[in-house]
Amino acid sequence: MKILVLGLPGSGKTTQIDKIAETYGLKPIRMGNILREIASKEGDLATKIKAIMASGELVDDVTVAELIKAETGKVGDNFIMEGYPRTTEQVEMFDPGFDKVFYLEVPVEVLKQRMKGRGRADDLEGAIETRIRVQKEDLDTILNCYKAQLVRIDGTKNIDEIFSQIQENIK
Repeated sequence: MKILVLGLPGSGKTTQIDKIAETYGLKPIRMGNILREIASKEGDLATKIKAIMASGELVDDVTVAELIKAETGKVGDNFIMEGYPRTTEQVEMFDPGFDKVFYLEVPVEVLKQRMKGRGRADDLEGAIETRIRVQKEDLDTILNCYKAQLVRIDGTKNIDEIFSQIQENIK
């Protein structure tokens, strides 16, 4: 089973992915974690990714598509993913063929409050605004690409209510 969880930064994707991965025995693939791991190392790619992430912009489509393709190649057909795709170009470059796509819908003001409270190094005030704006740009088109597999979930509910809605749609 290949599942994608979409949502703007702060929508609760990571929390839900952890629960889904554990319940269904899926390997979690998180683009943000992959990028943060690379950024923590030395070298040209690390320096480039670190600077882009600090600004709140997106890492280029080719780099991201190559990284995610390599990661999915390691885990086979049982994974849950978040953080990819973020642009329509990424969908065109590499689409692993998701069985289900969940979109966690959360109002922007709620997202900002959640992000300010989680204390991650890349959640700086200016970067938060930029990340939300940049990720909203292609969101509707990406959701449309996956309309046959798409399930919209109210991401303002509590963690267990959201997970329950997801479980109902996985069966």
